[in-house]
Order: sequence, then C-alpha cells, then structure tokens
Amino acid sequence: MIIKFYLKAFTLFSVILFLTVISNCSQNHFARKLSSNMSVPTNQLHNKILSHHAKQFISYENMIHQLSQSDIIFLGEKHNDKETHHLQLKIFQSIYKQDSNVILALEMFDRDIQPFLDNYVSNRITKKIFLIHSRPWINYQSDYDPLIEFAKTKQIKVLAMNTPRAILRKLIRFGKKILATLSPKEKKYVSNNVNFNDPDYKRYFFKSLPKKHPMRAKLKKRLLTASILK
Repeated sequence: MIIKFYLKAFTLFSVILFLTVISNCSQNHFARKLSSNMSVPTNQLHNKILSHHAKQFISYENMIHQLSQSDIIFLGEKHNDKETHHLQLKIFQSIYKQDSNVILALEMFDRDIQPFLDNYVSNRITKKIFLIHSRPWINYQSDYDPLIEFAKTKQIKVLAMNTPRAILRKLIRFGKKILATLSPKEKKYVSNNVNFNDPDYKRYFFKSLPKKHPMRAKLKKRLLTASILK
C-alpha cells in the first residue's frame, strides 16, 4: 500500500482506484471470462490494465496519472507471484516520481518490528540486524527487499501494518475474549476499531477455505477473527 501523505492536510482522505493488472493470463479463468464479456481474444489481454471505473483498458501512464491523484493506493498481490511484486516496485517508483512525499505500508511486517524498520531505512542498523529482528517472510529477499531498498535509498517512511503473530496465535487458541487480557504494550499493536461482523468478508473468508477440510467450526470462527484483526 502506498500512502501519499500531505502534511498540510489535517484529514487523510482516501480515494481508491480499482485497477486490474493482467499478466500471463491466457490460462486464467478471470481472463477467459473477461475476454468473453469484452469480446477481446484472451491472448490479447497479456499485460493489459483494466480500469474498473472507466470499464476499459488504459495505458500504464494513464494509470499512474490517475493513481497520483489519490491519497491512498492499495496494491493487491499474490504473495508468491514474482511478477506481481515486480509491478508493485515499478508502480511505487513511478508514483514517487510524481510526488516524493509518499509512505510505503507493507502487510508482511508486524507492527512490533517498526523500530527496526525505522532504524534500517534510516541507516542506523545493518541489514543483518534488521533481518534477524524483523521476521521477514521466506520470499522477502527476492520479492520485498527491492521495495525496502528503494525506500531506503530515497529515505521514504515504511510502515509495518500487521497485528503481531504472537497476538494472533493467542486469539486462535483462546478466542476473542483474549483481547481484553492483552498487556498495554500488546494493545498498542491492535486496532481500536475492528468490525468483526462484516458479512462480505466472512463469506469471502469461508469460501477461501478448502471445502473438505476437517477443521472444527469453532476453529474456523477463530481463524476468521484472527484474519480480520490482522
């Protein structure tokens, strides 16, 4: 997620532009459906950008121009898709050229490692120390490191966005009641305003689980709660 933060503004407004970047999609079910609906051959969808708002394909330059008008930009991803990460870096660099006053926010880092993230981006600690304390994902070096290194080079603020894993493990083990027993330090890493009853997210989450998984209903509900809090 890229946040354009205007220091003169007292309120941060968000304008979300929904865009689908389609790559290597000749075997993708969505691409086939899109091809049928828009009467476009599937093999012509490679690296096309579809604007949900305009309901038509747009150029990369047009996308960047539109994104640069927004305060908050959400970039979705498949965590293990290298091409997606390559596009994220490209978009991040392009947005920076439009407006250097940006912040990069990453889901992959837990909030409790923010001091190490700050110190690394500010050149106060080495990469070795940073990686020891930041619990990076297994594909960090190939997929996320380029984003952090670009931010480090340009001295861009980077935010760790996730609720720490230790808190999520407690939630999965003991249920939502555990939130009331968190220490003051732990509570700083948890959002004060969480909607645990969003029907759309609940439907999406349970649909994503394997249909024949032998998981108990109680555990499924706790996993849902942990996913929302995360």
